Amino acid sequence: MYMNWYSVLNGRKVFEGMLKRNVVTWTSLLTGYIQAGVLLDVMSLFFRMRAEGVWPNPFTFSSVLSVVASQVWLLLHCVCVQFSDEMYAKCGLLVEEARVVFCRMETRDMVSWNTLMAGLVLNGRDLEALKLFHDSRSSITMLTESTYSTVIKLCANLKHLGLARQLHSSVLKRGFHSYGNVMTALMDAYSKAGQLDKALDIFLLMSGSQNVVSWTAMINGCIQNGDIPLAAALFSRMREDGVAPNDLTYSTILTVSEASFPPQSHAQVIKTNYECTPIVGTALMVSYSKLCGTEEALSIFKMIDQKDVVSWSAMLTCYAQAGDCNGATNAFIKMSMHGLKPNEFTISSAIDACASPAAGVDLGRQFHAISIRHRCHYALCVSSALVSMYARKGSIENAQCVFEKQTDRDLVSGNSMLSGYAQHGYNQKALDVFRQMEVEGIEMDGLTFLSVIMGCTHAGLVEEGKWKEKDEVRKLMDTKKVKKEAGCSWIQIKNKVHFFIASDKSHPLSEQIYAKLRSMTAKLKQEGYCPDTSFVLHDVAEDQKEAMLAMHSERLVLAFGLIATPPGAPLHIFKNLRGVRGRPYSDENGL
Repeated sequence: MYMNWYSVLNGRKVFEGMLKRNVVTWTSLLTGYIQAGVLLDVMSLFFRMRAEGVWPNPFTFSSVLSVVASQVWLLLHCVCVQFSDEMYAKCGLLVEEARVVFCRMETRDMVSWNTLMAGLVLNGRDLEALKLFHDSRSSITMLTESTYSTVIKLCANLKHLGLARQLHSSVLKRGFHSYGNVMTALMDAYSKAGQLDKALDIFLLMSGSQNVVSWTAMINGCIQNGDIPLAAALFSRMREDGVAPNDLTYSTILTVSEASFPPQSHAQVIKTNYECTPIVGTALMVSYSKLCGTEEALSIFKMIDQKDVVSWSAMLTCYAQAGDCNGATNAFIKMSMHGLKPNEFTISSAIDACASPAAGVDLGRQFHAISIRHRCHYALCVSSALVSMYARKGSIENAQCVFEKQTDRDLVSGNSMLSGYAQHGYNQKALDVFRQMEVEGIEMDGLTFLSVIMGCTHAGLVEEGKWKEKDEVRKLMDTKKVKKEAGCSWIQIKNKVHFFIASDKSHPLSEQIYAKLRSMTAKLKQEGYCPDTSFVLHDVAEDQKEAMLAMHSERLVLAFGLIATPPGAPLHIFKNLRGVRGRPYSDENGL
């Protein structure tokens, strides 16, 4: 009301007195300033809105863009784009337009260089931004706070540790170490480069001036580097120091897959009423889908107020992880009915769901056609998902066609093609892909080596003693320090999560569990069950292979579930790795 009467000061007083502000109140304030002609404060208010964790909507951008009157303000395009695909389309903000405006400028000042660089970084065009920075050095002799912040973020994205160190030295010499956004960017750059100790040193130097952004960046750095206990300790210390977590903080800690961490985090989220926001709700969905399945994820999804393409994509990912192709397909249709345009991550999740045993290859082909229609079939995540889907469905020719057209390959597509060849008898082609991955410098993991060994085993090369690559592969595994990810399974009973690994005897009920396991195996054999040991790739006797199969983590957790719950009670068992051929799940379900 005050803002409509052009009483900016009174309107600002009412605004500052609000206990909670949302995008509507922020947009009203910005619009009032614009209508009153007080344009100099608009940008600072806009960035303050983002710093407080409020996401602009199309009306916010429309208001701000309505006052574009100079070449520099036209570059607001770059700063505001890519909050979501939908918003991008509604606002008509194109980075190329901003670049054209920039190129037409007769003289370019610090603001124009900084803004275009920031826009490129926000849009993931890091190499272009890096080139622009080097080009700017001939025009800009003194870097500003904004320049340091943007270019250091660029170093973080590219993991360019050398340039980050140079900028760090320059920051200290120029006295910019007192600027929180610059130091936070440095923390992020060191964390992403694996230099967690260095990032922590910078964080401790900021003592007394740390805000929610710096705390969140440090917690995120710990999680990225696998130091979950330190991340949890920092989260607790943050609240003890009176710094309230925001939506970005909660979404960060909810990425932790520790079984006990997400429920504790969820309790905090409920207290602060953040669970209905898209970013936190989406993170909760992902966490609970890993621990409790799609039902919990779906209940959280329904609570999200404004579902965007990211939220829908996350829900599709939950269905894909559960192998629920029908749920994923229905979610994709509903998202389209809501007028949201799928992006490459949405489509790749849908294709992943089509790789489940219940889905037919025709459904996968339909999503392949959808990816072509939306012009995202060349995106790495989509093409890798297609290779994996076709390979699992036995459509090796289609998988090979997509794989060969990939301009850039990653571990997912390489492993999928390698595994597909190995499982369907194309053993020489499997070895060729393995060598190709090595030549292209693709970092291999345990699954890579497991697949190539499987291919050679099926080809009979091991039995014939003709597998000359065996020692070479094992040597390469040692050189790269590759270890197969340990499989683990878990079950929640009476609000307590019980974890098991293969041959695990650490549980207090270990004796009863193994007794139940022996009883289960005996009953299965009476029903005619014969263990498939063809996928046990160890050079051991047949009876030893059978014993190894009997002590898989999922069998142990099943035995525990049967003795720890009443007869007939449903068991919800989870595992960190997908089920593979040769595991007798179907026989166990009969128990």
